[in-house]
Amino acid sequence: MNCFYLLFILLIWSCEAHVSTGLDNLESQNFKRIQNKNIALIINHTSLNKNGDHVIDLLVDKPNINIIKIFSPEHGYKGNLSAGEIVSDNIEPLTGAKIVSLYGVNKKPPSKELKDIDLFIYDIQDIGSRYYTYISSMAFMMDAAAENDIPFIVLDRPNPLGRKISGPILDFDYASFVGMFPIPIRHGMTSGELAKMINGENWLPSGGKADLTIINATGWDMEPGYFTVAPSPNIPDFNTALVYSGMCLLEGTNISEGRGTNHPFIYFGAPWVDAIELTDILNDLKFNGVMFEPIHFTPKSNARSKWPKYENEECGGSKLIVTDNEKFEPIRLTIQIIFQVAELYPEKFKFLETNFVDKLYGSKELRIWVESQNQDIYIDRDWGSQFSSLRKKYLIY
Repeated sequence: MNCFYLLFILLIWSCEAHVSTGLDNLESQNFKRIQNKNIALIINHTSLNKNGDHVIDLLVDKPNINIIKIFSPEHGYKGNLSAGEIVSDNIEPLTGAKIVSLYGVNKKPPSKELKDIDLFIYDIQDIGSRYYTYISSMAFMMDAAAENDIPFIVLDRPNPLGRKISGPILDFDYASFVGMFPIPIRHGMTSGELAKMINGENWLPSGGKADLTIINATGWDMEPGYFTVAPSPNIPDFNTALVYSGMCLLEGTNISEGRGTNHPFIYFGAPWVDAIELTDILNDLKFNGVMFEPIHFTPKSNARSKWPKYENEECGGSKLIVTDNEKFEPIRLTIQIIFQVAELYPEKFKFLETNFVDKLYGSKELRIWVESQNQDIYIDRDWGSQFSSLRKKYLIY
């Protein structure tokens, strides 16, 4: 094993070993804060303590805690459903509680599902990118809590991408489930901090405020690298989470982002791409902290990805190799990948007809820049300065 890679793994392990999440800190108090209440949990497979025990296993035998409902986000309660796959209601076997989908017919539960709930508890690992939908589910549940006068607790967890800010701030005109609020793509905040911001800035859809409590994580040094369990099928590790913060923009184009392969967001290309031609151009641009290798890949429908682009078609493209996590800028890189592919293959490259890329990027600017075929109008602006002063009000760590 490469010595640098081994050192990196040891550093991540050391970081994780010293972190106590909100769940760990609630457990250390023997869950006294939530006793004698009918509880609804907003959780998935990432709701683990530092020993790897799931919150359900920790609570099921507690005599003074009554779990009456569980709400499940995109990818399902077990985190094994593909992106975009409908999540169905179910029954949790240990508690007998109904699992209510937050990624099906309703993104926000109907009032009938909130009967007799005394307290909401949110505990899901986010990955620090605006378009990752767990934060949208949290916001809709906060809104339901505000409308029904139900207290809302966030068991906080570190942001794996650390504190760095990158990417454009979303224009409210382009708000959707993949980006509800005017924050950058890479926002550098924890779920608890975002909950405070959403509440404090009156961003809840109903205009109300939740009765919000954050149970802090402790021992987090705020550096990138915290990662304990894959938060969704196509984000198996920290490296992919880092790359995803930019490469997810490819989902708004007809470029494959590598879904349906063993390297989602690391592989990218299309059947009409010349792998060597594209890779040589990208390497010649000398992006910081990354290099590229030419590849051919064939996306397949699998447990990670149903209905991938170009299913069963061979694609030419590139493999993205991160060489320096600190210098690597995924969002700026992906914007340039889109520009280069559009310039190389103007008759083939397309944005999806739904203009989904506008929702991902947070405005129509990227699409307009690329469609103009004039890279000179692209302004590589300082994304961080506008947001950092607002963020400062809500930082916990």
